Amino acid sequence: MMKKVVSMLLISVFAFVLTGGNAMAYQYFNFYRMEGGISEGHYSIQTSVTVVYNGKTYYIMRAFNNAFTDWRQRSIANLVSGNLTDAKVVAYSVDLDDKHLYGICIWYKGSTRMDIPNDHWTKAYIALNLKGIDYHQLTETEYTAVAAHEIGHAFGLAHDVGTAQKPKIMDEAFLVKGWYVPQDDDVTGVRKLYEL
Repeated sequence: MMKKVVSMLLISVFAFVLTGGNAMAYQYFNFYRMEGGISEGHYSIQTSVTVVYNGKTYYIMRAFNNAFTDWRQRSIANLVSGNLTDAKVVAYSVDLDDKHLYGICIWYKGSTRMDIPNDHWTKAYIALNLKGIDYHQLTETEYTAVAAHEIGHAFGLAHDVGTAQKPKIMDEAFLVKGWYVPQDDDVTGVRKLYEL
């Protein structure tokens, strides 16, 4: 009996070490997060209501507003639209020379840029890449999901690395799998990150 208990304990410790203590699918950037939290504050969208790209009209502002609303309705995130000066997250559209990139997130601590967080940050800039959206002919529902995915990065969630196959907007294949809004696992991940 004692051997069985010791074996189970060793298996539990081994599993904990392998998953970093994280049995859920959400992943973090070493538990770094936005300074001041996400339960209050502002986001700012720095794009026009419609954006014409390659002869097609894209509703980027509406996509970002809907994505922030999805996060607000499902999670502890309660950022509302506000001015650029005190925004915690700034959203815009770009034309990057990568047709396979749908969106990006860049974090800042003061004036220091972090392409991958190595500390807590004070502001995040997220963008939808018009070249990728246009090339892959994403629908408004799909590029709104990309906006929600990038917001997840701005809040501190990383891509899933295959620890669990639960629905999540932070899965790298979220569009293929049809996960267009923050899922329970995303919501739990954000809540646990900001409870630390």
